[in-house]
Amino acid sequence: MTLTLALGVALRAMSANVLRTLLTTLGIIIGIGAVIGLMSIGRGLNEVFTGQVQGLGTNLLYVTPGNFEEGGVSRGQRPTLTYNDALALNQNFAAPSVAAAVPEAFRGAQLIVGGANVSTQIRGTNHQYESVRNSPVEFGEFISREQVEGRSRVIVLGSSVADDLFEDVDPIGLTVRVSTFGRRGVHVISAVPGEAPLGVMGYNTSSTSINVTWSPPPPNVIFGILRRFEIRYFISSQPHLKTNLTDTATAVEIRG
Repeated sequence: MTLTLALGVALRAMSANVLRTLLTTLGIIIGIGAVIGLMSIGRGLNEVFTGQVQGLGTNLLYVTPGNFEEGGVSRGQRPTLTYNDALALNQNFAAPSVAAAVPEAFRGAQLIVGGANVSTQIRGTNHQYESVRNSPVEFGEFISREQVEGRSRVIVLGSSVADDLFEDVDPIGLTVRVSTFGRRGVHVISAVPGEAPLGVMGYNTSSTSINVTWSPPPPNVIFGILRRFEIRYFISSQPHLKTNLTDTATAVEIRG
C-alpha cells in the first residue's frame, strides 16, 4: 500500500466517524498539554526551591536551644545560648571550621511612625547577618561592627514594613519608635545610620571650657535626612550628652 492510498483510507475513515475523530484529537491535545503543563510546573517549583536554598545558604548550620522537661511535661525551649557563645564560635582557635557565627533573638514588637503603626517581629543580630544569610539591603546600609560594639540603636526595615510606615517617604535616616511586647516603654531607634562628621577638633578657650568644631559628612554618605548633631563628653569621669545642636551647626562651646 502506497502512502497516498494509506492517507486516503485514513481520511475516509475519519470523515465517516467525525465524533470519534474529534474525541480522539481532543484526548491527544489534552494529554500533550497536561504533560507540558506538569513539566513547566515542576521546572518552576525546582527553580523556586533552588532559590530558597541558595537564599538560606547551602553551608549553614542552625543551632537552637533544646526542649526541657519538668515533671515529665515538655516546657519548651530554655534560653541556654547566649551572645557570648556566638562570639566564642567566631574565634578561629575555638572553632576553626566556622567561617562566621551569627546570633539571632526574636521578639514581637510594634513599630510606630507618627500615626502609622505596624505589629511585626524584630530580630536582634549582628553585622555578619547580611553576608551569612545572603540578605543584602536594597537601600541604605546594614548595621556595622562599630554599631554592634557600641550598642547603637539602629534598625534595618523590611520593604513591606517600610512601605506601611512611611508610604512614599524615604525612611533612610528617619526615626522609628519601637514598643516591644512584654516590656514597658517605647524606644527611639534611628532607622539607618549615617556617618560621623569630618575634621572634628577641640581646643581650649579657657581653663573651664573647650571649643569643638567639625564639618558635616558629605551628602553621599548621610543616607537620609540629617536632623541634628550630638556630642558626648566626660567631666570628672561623669558622662554628658549635648543634643541641642541643629543640622547646620559646625561648632559648640562646652563649659565644665
